[in-house]
Amino acid sequence: MACSTRSARTASAVMCGLVVVLLLLLAALWQPSTTLVIAVLGLTGWMGIARLVHGEVRALAARPFVEGAVAVGAKRLRVLARHILPNALTPVIVAAALGVGNAITLEAGLSYLGLGVQPPTPSWGNMIQSGRDTLVNAPWVATAPGVALVLVVIACTLLGDALRDVLDPSTRNL
Repeated sequence: MACSTRSARTASAVMCGLVVVLLLLLAALWQPSTTLVIAVLGLTGWMGIARLVHGEVRALAARPFVEGAVAVGAKRLRVLARHILPNALTPVIVAAALGVGNAITLEAGLSYLGLGVQPPTPSWGNMIQSGRDTLVNAPWVATAPGVALVLVVIACTLLGDALRDVLDPSTRNL
């Protein structure tokens, strides 16, 4: 079994376990902290990107321009660096930008529930949760961090979209 197939299967197996369930389990076993949230998000966030890279590289390896480069005698490293990597990098950057927004939302949700970053450390989830009690009298206390959270996640998504437009080799003028 090839190394790439093994790593893709490992990523698929680990992705079956939900990140939220893992975070909830670890928060129940240990004191919730910033370090715990960062560690779990970091250790589980790479799997989707790994599967994306694996699929992109395998799909690009079968494309005619890669087969042509191999047919004219280009070395494997040159084919990888010149033909496959530039074409596979764009979806990875977009997925990473979307992943940042997802991680921010997940951290805020866990902090709102009291299972993520603990007060007095600032977190949008903590700010929204602390404003919950004053929602009738002072709605801006919970609304302002909620709007900021939404705007940052939208900004991450738009950044990923803009990077795709700039970096996509298929849209470049020749």
